Amino acid sequence: MIAGRKFSKRIATALFVVLSAGIVLFAWMMLHNSSTDKRLNPKDYPNTPVEQWREALPIYIEWNGSDEHCDYQIDKEGVIAEGSPPPQPKTDDGEIVIHTDDDLPGGRTFWFRGLSCGNAVITFTIKKHSGKVVSARQYAIRVYGDLRLDILNRD
Repeated sequence: MIAGRKFSKRIATALFVVLSAGIVLFAWMMLHNSSTDKRLNPKDYPNTPVEQWREALPIYIEWNGSDEHCDYQIDKEGVIAEGSPPPQPKTDDGEIVIHTDDDLPGGRTFWFRGLSCGNAVITFTIKKHSGKVVSARQYAIRVYGDLRLDILNRD
């Protein structure tokens, strides 16, 4: 009987260790398998309608500016680059039309322009000043032959 009890305790201990290790491994995999780890493939998306193509493409990203900052990376050089917004349109009277929704409080509008025909993925990463990643967002961009561009993965 005593030998049987020791054997049962050993099995129970081994099962506990294996299950605990499995739970820790599963949790680690779930934390590191977020949507930001998966690279978008622009080739998976059809061309967008010509009416949506832009000479300068705005992407608004919001974050808490007091303790966060935003960085971005472009996966391919020479396809797109950050630029400036297009000139503000004017009315018939010569008055400038002001776009009030370009830079809302709590974020920034990034403007991109096409450099050459092709596809690129922009990844925006919001981080705390301590370096901890808060969120990330990817945009698949296509630059067409006339260097106008558009976002392929619209929500």
